Amino acid sequence: MPTVKADICNLAGSRCGQNTTVEDIDSPDKPIEKIFAKWWIPSLMMALKEMKPSFAATRRYLTVDASTPEFGYSYQYAYPADCVAFLGIGDIQDKENSYTPEEGFIRTDAYAGEPLPARMIILVNDVSKYTPEFVEALSWYLAANVNMEITKDVQKQIYLDAALDKRRPQCASVDSQENRPVRISRSKFKESRSSSFPQRNYKK
Repeated sequence: MPTVKADICNLAGSRCGQNTTVEDIDSPDKPIEKIFAKWWIPSLMMALKEMKPSFAATRRYLTVDASTPEFGYSYQYAYPADCVAFLGIGDIQDKENSYTPEEGFIRTDAYAGEPLPARMIILVNDVSKYTPEFVEALSWYLAANVNMEITKDVQKQIYLDAALDKRRPQCASVDSQENRPVRISRSKFKESRSSSFPQRNYKK
């Protein structure tokens, strides 16, 4: 597994058909490092936002803001600066949807100004936490974003865009297998009655 950002950048470079030698994008020196440094955060944020990987999922209490919306809601909470995708409020099974993200705030009356239990995907820059499927997806995002600056090859760009569209759902599917399965409850008594007494349609 990659241990530094440069490893993923070089993987992306190989997808462009280049034998890149990226060593450091936090303090880029070479022209190719500056290209990858420019596209790292946009690519990372898009990959996180689309895949919503478990390593970037967190729960956090948000403090109510002193200001209030003009109308519609009585309370608002500052949108977390490191939030890439807001997943909801409360427990997952509650399916609480009475909130609206607007103007850098989460607006809701669901908790009457009390601390807001929020679920979200946050920006994770620690490469050691990335899963193999996320590394795969991020490398394709990077490759598609840096290709034209590196190769100027339009046909290769078409290939990379198509490959990205194909790889994204595959990587997301692998990551989603870690989610807890939904338990479906069935009544054997009701099933037996249904099979023993099939529904009949009577003609008038």
